[in-house]
Amino acid sequence: MTPRQPCHAPAATVGAIAREVGYANAFALSVAFKRLRGITVSPRKVPLRPS
Repeated sequence: MTPRQPCHAPAATVGAIAREVGYANAFALSVAFKRLRGITVSPRKVPLRPS
C-alpha cells in the first residue's frame, strides 16, 4: 500500500493540508512532521514562482 498523495492547491494552508490528510489541525500535523522528519513544516513550503 502506498501513502495517499494529497491533491491540494499549491497555495493551500498547512491547516487545510492537515485536514486533508487526516490530522485535526495544523498543530497536530506540525508535531508529527517534526517528529518524523526532524524539521518543521515551514522550511518545506516552497514559494510560488510565476510561470
